[in-house]
Amino acid sequence: MRLSNKLVKLTAAVACVFALSSIGALAATKPQQHKERATIKEVDVNQHQLVVAGPKDPGPRRLQWNDKTQFTENGKKVPPSAVKAGERADLAYTMNNGMPVVKSVKLSPARKHSKHPTTSHSKYKLG
Repeated sequence: MRLSNKLVKLTAAVACVFALSSIGALAATKPQQHKERATIKEVDVNQHQLVVAGPKDPGPRRLQWNDKTQFTENGKKVPPSAVKAGERADLAYTMNNGMPVVKSVKLSPARKHSKHPTTSHSKYKLG
């Protein structure tokens, strides 16, 4: 009977260690990083927030940035104050307590639309 009791206690201890190690492994996993191309709608430098709209989710969304967020334009580091509404950006962010936290912002100029439509580049001409 003593051997059986010791075996039960040992099995319970092993199960507890396994359960605790599994919880620790889950807590240590990195949050999933998301990437998207979006248009900057608003910039709030004081609150460290961007409002963006993207092709997958055209409605405006608010994203937070922090001191670790990297802002670049043409491969060069720029300050957050360089971000302007209307610019397009490649964003990388993770979710933190339900709020997207931006890891990197790669700026590219907004598309410029010509006042005059260009002629067709088709090699086939009508008429």
